Amino acid sequence: MWNPQSPSPAERRDRGLGRLRAFTTASVVLAGTLVAVFAGLAARDFPGHDSGAPANASAAPQPEDSQQPAAADDNGGTLQAPPGGFFGSGGGGRGRATSGGS
Repeated sequence: MWNPQSPSPAERRDRGLGRLRAFTTASVVLAGTLVAVFAGLAARDFPGHDSGAPANASAAPQPEDSQQPAAADDNGGTLQAPPGGFFGSGGGGRGRATSGGS
């Protein structure tokens, strides 16, 4: 028989949802706290650049007429840009994709 002291199914559902809400809230607070702690640790351990000195103060000045050497492939030849640019004729033409076939 039904015991009047036992909670109804609706009450059990409401209690379960309340526990779930509390668990979710606690998880969000914990996650936010962990993010703040790790951000603080990272900021302390990796402080960034010193704002008092210029970034390239220790680098030797480069002569203006110096050029970078040409890039070479594995066989010793010089690399060249593809004809028609990186995207070919601008992307306005027909596609060249094929699939399958024998």
